[in-house]
Amino acid sequence: MKTIWKTTLATLALGLVLTLAGAGCDIYDYCKEATDCLGGNRRDEQACRTTLRGNRAVATRYGCRSEWVEYMDCLERKSYCMGGYYTDNDLCSRLSQTYANCVDDASNYQL
Repeated sequence: MKTIWKTTLATLALGLVLTLAGAGCDIYDYCKEATDCLGGNRRDEQACRTTLRGNRAVATRYGCRSEWVEYMDCLERKSYCMGGYYTDNDLCSRLSQTYANCVDDASNYQL
């Protein structure tokens, strides 16, 4: 069970790192709902918030904050718990891609 939780959390974190508290997004609520859905604890919720704050800083550094905020706002509105997974069911995929393209265009890394 612990391995499933770690895998699920790692998958969620990776998705957030690659694509994601914007001005309109409440990262506390988002992380609480995600953590509750995934069966996490307080440290997991804090790690989620730390990850999102870091992603906000990266987005700002690359000049992609508005794209990131739009994506996070969508995730906050559209994500829900389904069978132990916290998902937006790809409803925010267009905004995710827009944000990823912005970072890719601003970076010299070949990702």
